[in-house]
Amino acid sequence: MEYNPNYFTENFSDKFQKLLDSRYSSIKQKKRRGQFEKDFNNKFSDDPCGLCTSSINQWFSPSLKRVPTFDKLLRICSLLDCDIDYFLTEQDVFQKDARSASDYLGLSYDTVERISNYEDKIKGLIDVLVFDNHNNHSNEDMKNADLFLDLLDSIHEYAVNYSTSSIKYKTASGIEHEITDKKQIDTLLRNNPIRECGTILNTAYVEYSETRHYNEWLYMNDMIINLSKKGENEDELRKKFHVPKQYNHSIPTHF
Repeated sequence: MEYNPNYFTENFSDKFQKLLDSRYSSIKQKKRRGQFEKDFNNKFSDDPCGLCTSSINQWFSPSLKRVPTFDKLLRICSLLDCDIDYFLTEQDVFQKDARSASDYLGLSYDTVERISNYEDKIKGLIDVLVFDNHNNHSNEDMKNADLFLDLLDSIHEYAVNYSTSSIKYKTASGIEHEITDKKQIDTLLRNNPIRECGTILNTAYVEYSETRHYNEWLYMNDMIINLSKKGENEDELRKKFHVPKQYNHSIPTHF
């Protein structure tokens, strides 16, 4: 990609806003510029000019077409961990390394970017889940190397074996499906994108919860009816055990 001075001037505002939104995603949008100004001045306290709110605000005014000086641009990139080519060329990613990681890992660029912004302790947890390198200098099998796969397998087995016998869900495109066969559910979970699987698993959990609550209500309701037949006050028993006469939650269709 070739450097074009006009490109930098015309696109700096939009690109800088995207960068701030990514790097300060945990902060409310209206406070991101202020936090950037604070971080910049703290890190580069040797800069006699520093940054002020008015200067930053000018960068976001398209009509003014104001851009930072080259030395400040370098410092912005250093602070926000960004390739300078992102601003000077049509490069659409903050870091080329992130794009390389995306291609290598088979993850979306947005996912790699999000992971890169996690706290170190979260990154460490992901590292342990995916690949425990505790024994990476020995010939022994790494005891937790497959922990992440085991975890996903457990979630999958739970969904297949303990979910209700009917799953209704919507695909990412909004099409509604209902599946009642366990083998179909198994195939569905193995072959669909994780976002759709998450929808399916959530639906399974909701239906399982409703099933469990309904079974509990049936048990308690039968107990109260039996006790009332022996002379105890049914209304008092329902009040004591918090069991209404009618179960008002929606019950899965297979009941």
